[in-house]
Amino acid sequence: ASNIILNQVVKSIDYSQSKGVKVITDKNIFSALAVLVTLPLGVLKANTVKFTPALPQTKQNAIKKLGFGTLNKTYFQFPTCFWSEDDDSELYNFISSTKGHWSEWLNIHHYNQQPVLLGFNAGKYGKDSEALSDKALLADGMQTLQKTYGKTIPDSTGYLITRWNADPYAKGA
Repeated sequence: ASNIILNQVVKSIDYSQSKGVKVITDKNIFSALAVLVTLPLGVLKANTVKFTPALPQTKQNAIKKLGFGTLNKTYFQFPTCFWSEDDDSELYNFISSTKGHWSEWLNIHHYNQQPVLLGFNAGKYGKDSEALSDKALLADGMQTLQKTYGKTIPDSTGYLITRWNADPYAKGA
């Protein structure tokens, strides 16, 4: 039987012994015959988990060469689905003067009939937007939606924001 143990931060993985692996967290030491490592690329690039012995050079080179960026999401919940009365498209694009600024919107209503739009901020703007307060980011997104749907759209009634670069367990997206 296998157990899933949450809320423990892996500090190091020691696979130097011929039989077994030790995983050291901030709270415990676990021993196993093998370990499957599924760390995000940002965490691997930041070297926040120590491997003993060090990962093979080919893996280290791959980690260094692989690129990734930022794609942050903001979910806007609304009282009604004002954008989808005549069009239930999955995706809406927006061309901003700032590259990556609210560049795409996913119509969540298309999938589950909930009045939710998901706005994406990508690249440098996506990373820079993490410094904005929730209130400022939401206002910025609403201004973009008002450019498309008019000033009379309703205020959002709920939201969820990702900040993947600031997340110590992702360090990017």
